Amino acid sequence: MAAFNSRLAGAQLERVSEFWANWWRAAGDAQKSLIDQFQSQMGQAKEHMREGYSFAARASEDATRLAASHMPA
Repeated sequence: MAAFNSRLAGAQLERVSEFWANWWRAAGDAQKSLIDQFQSQMGQAKEHMREGYSFAARASEDATRLAASHMPA
């Protein structure tokens, strides 16, 4: 009887350990996915900011040239 209980306890401990290992693996995968998604969105935001800055710089240069072309000589 003691040997049976020992084997049963070992099997239960193995199942519990497997459950928690899988749970932590899933939690880690979910966290990695969120971090990857955040980094991707930040990269996109950075690119949008760069494009906005370039557009503003070109518009400013164009406005300066236009104003200079209308100045009397």
